[in-house]
Amino acid sequence: MPLPKPPWLDPERVREAGREARRIVREALEGLRSDELSAAILDLYREIPRESWLARGVARVLLGTVVRKGEGTWLVYGVPELGDWHGYYIVSLERGKYRCSCYSSKWGWRRASRICTHVAAVMLSRRAERLG
Repeated sequence: MPLPKPPWLDPERVREAGREARRIVREALEGLRSDELSAAILDLYREIPRESWLARGVARVLLGTVVRKGEGTWLVYGVPELGDWHGYYIVSLERGKYRCSCYSSKWGWRRASRICTHVAAVMLSRRAERLG
């Protein structure tokens, strides 16, 4: 019996997560939610006020793509529907600064300058854990 496809590789589940993420971000910013993820969204929005970026990060969290691998290191599974070319990305936190393995790929300089959504997902996960 074949293993079920992970949610981040199922285009319909990714679209559903995207819709849900946009709704969650909107409701969090309007003060209509009080869960840990919403608190993390509000906290991060104060630093980086970009709703679509937050929604993509939230979608990655909802899809279960973030896996802590050790102190200051996370694996974030790639989501082809969100434009990822690789199966996974490594996000690290070194001296208070996040780095993602996508920064060393094509157009990585642009992702680094605007902070990629792999890092957004890790930031949201960490903040939600801390607030929970």
